[in-house]
Amino acid sequence: MSWSRRLEPALDRARRLALPAILLVALGLRLYRLGSANLWWDEALAVWAVRKGLVGATLWTASDVHPPLFFWTLWAWVQAFGETEFAMRLLPAVLGVFTVLVVHELGRIVGGPGVGLFAAALTAVSRFHVWWSQELRMYVMAGLLGTLSLALLLRWLRSMRLENPESESSSLLLAGSAAAMLGALYTVFLSAAWVLVQNLLVLGILVWGTRYRRAKMLWRWTGAQLAIAALVGLWLGLSWGRMSTWSVAEPVSPLFVARLNATLLAVGTSVEIERYAWLAVLPLVTAASGGLMLLLNAWRERDTDCAISYALLTLSIVIPPTLVYLSTLPRSLFYTPHIEARYLLPFAPAFWVLLAWSLSRIRLRWRALGTAVGLGLMAIALVMLPGYYRDRQIQDDYQTMVRAIASQAGPRDATLLDSGSRYPLFLYQYDRLPHQRPPFETVSLAQEPVTREMVDAWLAQNAERYDRIWLAEVDVNLDDPDRLVREGLAEQYTLAWSEGYGHNALLLFSNREDTISISTDYVPDQSAPPEAKALGLRGWELPVTTGAADAPLWITLYWDRAPEEACQIELVPESRAMGGYTAQRRSVATSPAAVPFRERIEFPIVDALPPGRYAVQLTRKPGAPVHLGSVSIVGTPNLPLPEGPLVALDALIDDSILLRGYTIQGALEEEVFSVRPGDSLVLDVYWEALQAPGRDWTVFTHLAGETYNPATAGPLWAQSDGVPGRGQWPTSDWREGDGAVERYIIAVGEDTPPGNYSLSFGLYDAATGERARIRQGDAEAVDQVVASSVINVRGD
Repeated sequence: MSWSRRLEPALDRARRLALPAILLVALGLRLYRLGSANLWWDEALAVWAVRKGLVGATLWTASDVHPPLFFWTLWAWVQAFGETEFAMRLLPAVLGVFTVLVVHELGRIVGGPGVGLFAAALTAVSRFHVWWSQELRMYVMAGLLGTLSLALLLRWLRSMRLENPESESSSLLLAGSAAAMLGALYTVFLSAAWVLVQNLLVLGILVWGTRYRRAKMLWRWTGAQLAIAALVGLWLGLSWGRMSTWSVAEPVSPLFVARLNATLLAVGTSVEIERYAWLAVLPLVTAASGGLMLLLNAWRERDTDCAISYALLTLSIVIPPTLVYLSTLPRSLFYTPHIEARYLLPFAPAFWVLLAWSLSRIRLRWRALGTAVGLGLMAIALVMLPGYYRDRQIQDDYQTMVRAIASQAGPRDATLLDSGSRYPLFLYQYDRLPHQRPPFETVSLAQEPVTREMVDAWLAQNAERYDRIWLAEVDVNLDDPDRLVREGLAEQYTLAWSEGYGHNALLLFSNREDTISISTDYVPDQSAPPEAKALGLRGWELPVTTGAADAPLWITLYWDRAPEEACQIELVPESRAMGGYTAQRRSVATSPAAVPFRERIEFPIVDALPPGRYAVQLTRKPGAPVHLGSVSIVGTPNLPLPEGPLVALDALIDDSILLRGYTIQGALEEEVFSVRPGDSLVLDVYWEALQAPGRDWTVFTHLAGETYNPATAGPLWAQSDGVPGRGQWPTSDWREGDGAVERYIIAVGEDTPPGNYSLSFGLYDAATGERARIRQGDAEAVDQVVASSVINVRGD
């Protein structure tokens, strides 16, 4: 007994701290990497809408598929906190944390403090809820308001029982529930599912609930519902003639919707649901079996509160997905969507409350089993959660492109976007710039094919207004695959400049003969340090400071004058910065067409850049490197940093490229290097441009043995071919002084027979098949380099 008394204060303290701890975890999970992803179309459209102002956003929303409450809230939020990805997404993140708090209250009402805490914990760590708490959409807000309405409804129903004395707070509870439901309806129209759920529940009580003040319930409930209907009717009256009727729905089966909903509730992912089906078994079986025990107990004990709570949660789990499915069926009125995970999110908290309540019932009967199941449920959520963050990475989609326009624009310029309905994504970055920008124009804002007639009509209206047109081609293959806008501009203007951005492009068409230069009053994002200013550098820009595999880093330099000596921009591992190993090096232009001038330096994120921090340096000889900033590299193979060539060659290729040498990771020069089938060979090759090659070469690496391979009709058993920089740094773009290490990972197939193999590499012209000649010193030129290490494939 003494130990129990001593432990009691600690247990009480733990119970008091449990909810704050859960809320802190919920906040941390929703803040983690919150701003580390680009806005997608729906998010950018919301920003575009609130930039219209409160009245403009309201009128636009009246013609959209969503009611206005979220947009009103977002408009006020943006005024206070700004338009960065983090600042705007902080709104749904905060709403998500409040949802955890309300889920705790709903769980406490139906099953007690323990149920409330576990339901809150399930919501806090749910991948599904964390996901949509980090998206600038209205579904978390709808879930918060709808769940709050359910909690207040249950408290109101209990206050209307005959054995409970009536109080003034009863009317406040009903008013609060109705207001929350009105808010949910003003956030997402699908919240009407809750209206149906609540009215079915109250109707059942009015018919069979003999222990309730049914007369008072009837008129009070009817008044609340009429008030909701009247206020929703006001909005519908405004939007009825404005709201469009259109459809993007694709036929789906009710079974698919049920499976999707079950997978989302249990494990939080909407892709590969067959793969994760087995993980959904435990939560679903727990909810079903524990729920059955609750229902049987309510029947045996004549526990009306338990029966009503169970009915409310069950209806909230079953009816909304049914309504979501019905909303995707073809019809001739309003918007018909295809099924999306987000439509199911607002109703998910009811499942987590029922799951926690069911588990508490199982644990009451079988304590050890219930504890094990609870640990299993949390384990499933925690195992699934890291995968959500893995691909959450912001990329330079339009940031550098819009700065290229703003820094070089003139007084009679215009920006013409050829992108159809993708304009919100471009405008999110374009309108955030603090600099003067050319007027924004489009041939069409609709998601429809561009025709030559549309282009000619735009030119007829605008050709006399503008001397130069900045044509931004963004996802142009969707609506203008024939480049009709570019074709029309080329007939009336001269193409003066262009710059590629992956599958997008920026082109300047001009009817003037002046050269392109940066504006004298343009202020780059980063000012040059004094040492760089002395070389003529005004400043530099790196809008995205994290580089991911297959997405290049673009560093833009702004020069007031050309540097007098050769300069390079280098990426160096921070641990070896200021004189250490150079991972990538690009030369700076020394003979620009005009000054001041802008120069974009591209660094592909390749396998030779292992994850970590890298310094961006401006180097020149003689002189110490100038530190400009730092970047993080993610998503590349976590292999050792290249240390420089183990085997030095200094071989000349095509009189323009210096092959400094190579390293086989783990191998020593002229020794046998053993691998097993299924392993990979890591080959680092060190290149340097002595002059611009002016030709595109493709790198090949071959692992050849003595055994015939039917698949290749020869002795070749493994290879890795490709354009340098993962296709993003073709040799035709190399300048004198450029240098890099390229890492080639050659997979040794499982069917590779044991024996000794040779590893060779070289360059060839993909158009002709011709191999580049490689000359080392006075030796005869060869068409490949054969590694000095013998590769032994072991059979054990």
